[in-house]
Amino acid sequence: MKVVAIATSRKQTSRLILEKALGPDLSGQIDIYDMSEFGSKKDPEAWEKIFKHLGGVDVIIEDGEKNLEAAYQAALWLDYIPVKSTTMISL
Repeated sequence: MKVVAIATSRKQTSRLILEKALGPDLSGQIDIYDMSEFGSKKDPEAWEKIFKHLGGVDVIIEDGEKNLEAAYQAALWLDYIPVKSTTMISL
């Protein structure tokens, strides 16, 4: 499984936040995308652009319901059927 963070912060800022929360070893295994390079988190087309780079999506965790639904819609357009949640889940 590959873990990806899609943030509204710049990649460098997101990396620092993840390093503080998870430590450098674990956070270094996470790819980070800056959503502002693709569009709004509320826009399924923006999510679709990112998901095309990933080649598949198994789980979407998003803290906002509108953002979650936009991401999920984009995944469905690409024939992915991920689990979706607004809270962290046990993988």
